[in-house]
Amino acid sequence: MDASRRAAEYTSLYDFVSPRLQEKNRPDFAHPPYVKVASFNRLMDLATTAEQLSSLVDLIPSWAKYHGRGMKTSTADVFVRRCDDFKCPQLALKVFGNFPLYQAKLTRPAAQQLLYTLHRTSAPLEDLLLTAAFFLIYQLGPLENDIVSLSILAAASVKADKHDLETALLTRIHKSLGIKEGSSGVRVEGTDLRAKWVMWHLREIDLGLEKRDGRPLKWLRDWRHRSRRSSESKAEPKAAVN
Repeated sequence: MDASRRAAEYTSLYDFVSPRLQEKNRPDFAHPPYVKVASFNRLMDLATTAEQLSSLVDLIPSWAKYHGRGMKTSTADVFVRRCDDFKCPQLALKVFGNFPLYQAKLTRPAAQQLLYTLHRTSAPLEDLLLTAAFFLIYQLGPLENDIVSLSILAAASVKADKHDLETALLTRIHKSLGIKEGSSGVRVEGTDLRAKWVMWHLREIDLGLEKRDGRPLKWLRDWRHRSRRSSESKAEPKAAVN
């Protein structure tokens, strides 16, 4: 879809949805054409700027009242990915930091995505720690067992020179990886992308510590070297050329 058509469809759908969500909350409400649940996902898909996404966030409270329930978790996941697309993770913090208003539940994949986006946009460490607190609030499972989130938080703590937090996180990462003599590789629930995130952030930690301290963290450097050799040995050999 070209840009002009995309903009026209977004404007048309937004202009249809917005007043109807507001009208239902008025005493003189007369049932207008129904606003489908899928319309919000479509608007997020059509959005091309952070400003448009912010306008959609303003609609979420009315949307929840209109449909009588909160945002679907699948919609919440799409919303966090769109915040990544537009490099505006603060919008996600705003929404998931106020459940009574926005009625949007965070999922573990979305929390991992949010941590990733916050770190790559150089957000303050405090914002990543707030996201980490969501694991308990939204019952996402123990953070200490989530190697994806641990690696991102550790990379952020190294960058921020928070030594105590860095040490605690690296100790947990060492345990989570089950590092022992000769071990290599990383097992991550979900997609290959999540495993790549872990490897990227462990590399960032390794190089950051070496630059700061003048020497690498031995167990991490050794594990990364073994993992790289293991990946190379598992690569499919190229076909022979006749």
